[in-house]
Amino acid sequence: KDETAKQNAIKIVKALNGLVGVTGTKGYIARYRAPMDSVPFRAYGGKNWCEGNEKCFMVNEGDFSGDFWIGDTSKDQYTGWFLGMTVAYDLIDDEETKDMIRNVVSTVVSVLIENKWKIKDNLGHINLGAGSRPPIHFQIAWSLSAYHMTGNELFKKEVEKKTAWWRRVFVILT
Repeated sequence: KDETAKQNAIKIVKALNGLVGVTGTKGYIARYRAPMDSVPFRAYGGKNWCEGNEKCFMVNEGDFSGDFWIGDTSKDQYTGWFLGMTVAYDLIDDEETKDMIRNVVSTVVSVLIENKWKIKDNLGHINLGAGSRPPIHFQIAWSLSAYHMTGNELFKKEVEKKTAWWRRVFVILT
């Protein structure tokens, strides 16, 4: 129970949470986020590059003012985000951090369910970098994570719906 490790983990959770907040789009996770005065922003080419790139967005107001972010987030990046949040939820003994994780994971999964598991970007387009929709095993894993954290019946029902066919096959095979 190293306090430094705990604080570093909380910092990472805040960064993962910021990947959702920076987009300004409920439940959409950015591929990347950093301050506009950072080395990565300058390395990409700065303001001119970002303005000419349909996947780059500069934030000039609100909580993330001064940041830039890149969209076209893949389903694999969503999976990494969920893995990070789920592991952090189970390992970090800090109720404020757990609340943050519960809220953002619940929001992301709820939006995905509302959108029939299609990842829609900040412009409302289906994110082609993520494919049409995440495969069923991702949908089950993400719903299970959300249910584990929240106890929300919506997520339990989604898991039951997604696993119904597999349960029938298992019964037939046994």
